[in-house]
Amino acid sequence: DRRNTHVISVRLFDRVNILCPSPSQYSSVPYEYTKLYAVSSDGYDVCELQDEKPVGVCQDPFRQSTISITFRNFSPLPGALEFKPGKSYYVISTSNGTKEGIDNRFGGLCENKHMKLKFEVHSGMFRIKSKTASSSMSTPLLYIIHTSDSNSDNYFAQGSINYVMAFKFPEKH
Repeated sequence: DRRNTHVISVRLFDRVNILCPSPSQYSSVPYEYTKLYAVSSDGYDVCELQDEKPVGVCQDPFRQSTISITFRNFSPLPGALEFKPGKSYYVISTSNGTKEGIDNRFGGLCENKHMKLKFEVHSGMFRIKSKTASSSMSTPLLYIIHTSDSNSDNYFAQGSINYVMAFKFPEKH
């Protein structure tokens, strides 16, 4: 369903950092296990792994983990993701949030919680309106932080954040 699409516009060499949930300080909220995959447009539409490539995994409830995607048009690593300006790329999670359901191949968080992203890659001339974020962000959210400086590990540096998106995982009763 494209009406509820989360779209992030990026340029070559931008970086998106996905901060996995870190609920150790939130004992009432169970850890949300998830694997992220790059998939085809069709896989994105139906929440199914099709022609998938692994992007990253959130599976350690005791350590803050980050999944980084740098939008390069070439990669020195065989089989790594490569991105071309003018094209769109799709990332989904078909995990259901549990340790046992982390390897689901369809449905899951993509279908139930709309955990799916579309990245539109633009040429370097494209200017993206900046947004700001607070350094006091807390989890159990999965945060997606888009920065223009692929060399910066300071996610909250003044002016470096273009986009912040958070997926809030519901409390399980």
